[in-house]
Amino acid sequence: MAKTRKRRSMLYIPGNNAAMIQQGGVYGADCVLLDLEDSIAPGEKDAARILLKHTIPAVNFYGAEVVVRVNHLDTPFGRDDIREIVPIQPDALRVPKIESADDALRVIGLIEEKLKTARAKGFIFDGFPRTLAQADALGALLKRSGQELDAVIEMRVDDEALVDRISGRYTCGNCGEVYHDRTKPTAKPGVCDVCGSTDLRRRADDNAESLKQRLMEYYKKTSPLMGYYYAAGELFTVDGLADIDAVAKSIADVLDRAKGA
Repeated sequence: MAKTRKRRSMLYIPGNNAAMIQQGGVYGADCVLLDLEDSIAPGEKDAARILLKHTIPAVNFYGAEVVVRVNHLDTPFGRDDIREIVPIQPDALRVPKIESADDALRVIGLIEEKLKTARAKGFIFDGFPRTLAQADALGALLKRSGQELDAVIEMRVDDEALVDRISGRYTCGNCGEVYHDRTKPTAKPGVCDVCGSTDLRRRADDNAESLKQRLMEYYKKTSPLMGYYYAAGELFTVDGLADIDAVAKSIADVLDRAKGA
């Protein structure tokens, strides 16, 4: 059966905090995100990049997915981040602020460079492409590289349920544990069950009004991709509201069927 990753929790760690990076695997998060962007002051970004370059290969993350969030390509740091971090092969890079067609094409260029040197047997595009133009560009890239998509997986979620799920979530700023007002509140109000911290945080845009605007943007720009990939025979749909084990099994089954086709 194909292996899938569960992302029930994500631990954010500033890329200049050596002590937290060393302990990044002990909290049991499914994904450890090492940040070189918002959490790092401009004067510390070069040092943080060097720290990650030398620390990631030496740290035991106990099976957690390791993601590095780099700086935007238009900053003085973005390309250096990519040049130094890609060779140590984290599980993924997160490139922020992709807001235009030109940004997308630059990212596709980086993907193409990565595919030429990748030693892995496969790859996953998470949340990309987002528009029909990006899908066309990705298709051309894969054709040039002699590769193809096995499957495009739509995780179908009811809009109202999605708004409820996201607007109710909050995290511990200290250890990264994820909570929800309705389905997983803290045992003691205002106190993290895992580490005892009172630093509980909500994203500023995790509210019903912002989410409805994001959904409208999705329906305008991204939902046409369902028809695009359905026509190509590559689209599979799983129930994104099922429990985490059921979703993981559904995705694994899709990949098994696609590879066997």
